[in-house]
Amino acid sequence: MKELTKEQKKIIYIALIIAGFILAFVVFVYAPQSKRLAAIRMQLNAAEAQIAEISRITEGKDLNQAVKDLSSKLTAASKTLPPDEESIIASLTEAAKKSKVQINTLDPDDKIKLAQGVAGYDLSELPIKLSLSGEYRAIGEYIDGLLNDFPNLVRVKQLSIQGKGEGRPILDANLQISVYLAHGK
Repeated sequence: MKELTKEQKKIIYIALIIAGFILAFVVFVYAPQSKRLAAIRMQLNAAEAQIAEISRITEGKDLNQAVKDLSSKLTAASKTLPPDEESIIASLTEAAKKSKVQINTLDPDDKIKLAQGVAGYDLSELPIKLSLSGEYRAIGEYIDGLLNDFPNLVRVKQLSIQGKGEGRPILDANLQISVYLAHGK
């Protein structure tokens, strides 16, 4: 084997020094910076996702206008959730009068507090048992009104309808409904 010349040794030393600098650069500068860059990219992607969600919610409107619209929607929704039982009973009775249905019994049970609330409101469910009498069409209109036109959020849980004999247009209906109430926190 031949011995290396001085110039070849210098070239090898310079190459090793350059390789050492490159290794030190990769280990101490490039790797930590690429980790930071990856973290910044993740934050940027999260911010872009949030912006996209806000844009979707605002539907291209100005953000202040979108917040006002959402606030008015929340106010409108809270109006469908009355704060007290008396207003519900009054609304049920008024709807029965309009539909020409006679309420035989109206029996509210104890309120059930719901686990989930809505921004600034506690929600509860008020089960009510109703016994009605009236013509077929009138009872149908009353139930349809409860589900679609009633000023409060109502869910019919049980319904039974019976006739009062052959050839008579009067029916008896028993309903079990739930009306939902909102209480400010």
